[in-house]
Amino acid sequence: MSSETSNATGEEQQSQGEDLSSALSTGGDTEFVATEEKKPVDSQPDAERAAKMIPTKVEGTYRGGELKVVTTGARPGYLQKNGVPYSANAVFTEFFNRYEEPEGWSMLVVSTLTEDPSYLQQPHIRSSHYKKLPDATGWNPMPCSAR
Repeated sequence: MSSETSNATGEEQQSQGEDLSSALSTGGDTEFVATEEKKPVDSQPDAERAAKMIPTKVEGTYRGGELKVVTTGARPGYLQKNGVPYSANAVFTEFFNRYEEPEGWSMLVVSTLTEDPSYLQQPHIRSSHYKKLPDATGWNPMPCSAR
């Protein structure tokens, strides 16, 4: 069992990715923290730009076959296309679980819990399921074309 916590940028993030991959493949436990400062790309003076910068912090833990990722400090946006907003105070907690079924197929379940006291009266929960196909049956990608 290994446990690592750090603030990472650039090459450190690659190293942490390798550590996480190792933990995922060996079934070990690991923790990671990455902080990224969002920089606006506009022509405002430095003081105004600094006031708009929102640091995004991502913390993750892999334990017992479950990857938990907590993201804070995201830029305000929308949860979905119908206009449900979230603020910079929102906390996103994602759980990634992979299930192996006796019939030989596997499934990835991604559950997202969004908590935002500014816009949501209760947590917003969304779960997505992805079934791994045994081969490329039914997969026929085509290049995009604009007409």
